[in-house]
Amino acid sequence: MEWFLEQRGVENFAVYEIDTVDIPTQKLFELGFNDSNRSRVIALALEIQKQFGKLPHFTCVADKDFDWLFGNDYTCDFLLFSDYTSL
Repeated sequence: MEWFLEQRGVENFAVYEIDTVDIPTQKLFELGFNDSNRSRVIALALEIQKQFGKLPHFTCVADKDFDWLFGNDYTCDFLLFSDYTSL
């Protein structure tokens, strides 16, 4: 991720792994997600939007996976997906 942003000329950014954020497993289950890092990324983005509305310069990136196959659609301003099933 850092490489991509640097190649685009983006300055003054920070990239954090999802492991740096404590997201309770119970919260994942309440949202209908399984216990995975991808689910934590999506849950974080959804919760940030719910709690704060708009925040400048905050983005979560998750693998595309098979959401298209299962019809999962997440409406969230802070959530982007990769083009493929794995970063």
